[in-house]
Amino acid sequence: MKSKGQRLLMAISASVIAIVVVIVAVVMSAQAQHDAEGTAAAQRSEAMIAAKDLRVATVDLAGAPAVVWAGTFASASEHRKGVYNFGVMVARNGAMLGSIRIKDATGTLVASAGVISVGGHTMLQGREEFWRWAGILDQRLPKFEGRWVVLHDGFFGFDLDKQLHPDVLFTESPAGGPDPVRGAPEMDGAVEVQPVQGNGMTYRITTADPKRLVRLTSARLELRPLPAEHDRAVQSFDQLRRETKVLTEALNYGSQPDQAGQMPTAFTADEVKRMLVDLDHDLGRYGL
Repeated sequence: MKSKGQRLLMAISASVIAIVVVIVAVVMSAQAQHDAEGTAAAQRSEAMIAAKDLRVATVDLAGAPAVVWAGTFASASEHRKGVYNFGVMVARNGAMLGSIRIKDATGTLVASAGVISVGGHTMLQGREEFWRWAGILDQRLPKFEGRWVVLHDGFFGFDLDKQLHPDVLFTESPAGGPDPVRGAPEMDGAVEVQPVQGNGMTYRITTADPKRLVRLTSARLELRPLPAEHDRAVQSFDQLRRETKVLTEALNYGSQPDQAGQMPTAFTADEVKRMLVDLDHDLGRYGL
């Protein structure tokens, strides 16, 4: 049987142990909170660096009157398989002019077509082999050949013009959205780049100063920006104006000939006139 002194000593020891446990728990909790705050601060710092690199590397492209994009995409449509190579010039307002080349799985050129976007409409113009490849084997074939045809989003599985619009490619992540994230440096050909993920896209930016965008990839596209010389841009968009003037003859992809073999045009003369006025207004603001 323990003496009164022994029992008192045991009680004191238990109290000391309890106090030590509480102190250790408090210290560990404070350390964990400190570590969490340090991690959060490091993540914020890293996100700020990523956002700054992205902004610096794309500021010239985002503010340019026009940007030339060369790239590829795979069709999301079940009816049109293959790899698409394209080269287009896109103005700050989203107006677009260029061409698309379609290759099969072996890399053989299947067909090509011109592509424009004006007034919010994306259109293709191709010869017979292109429209045959596109599945036009009925009475529309002779009507489509050599004319601008307004596409629906399902033609490629997405709207090419919307994907290439500067407001989509160069918009910073919205407030409350995921922060930009930098990946490990890698080589893009002979150039070392830093991948930065943001807005659902990956921007590959040179690690060396001055920072510049080398390549951009999204779920649909792989793009490389090219310098858009002012004189070439002026010539290209003069061509777009000329093409817009003939859109009174443009057709809709989904249209079918009537019994007399006629097809309704996609735009009225007044609609084409408004598109030209808007195009001139916007391009004039950019010196084009």
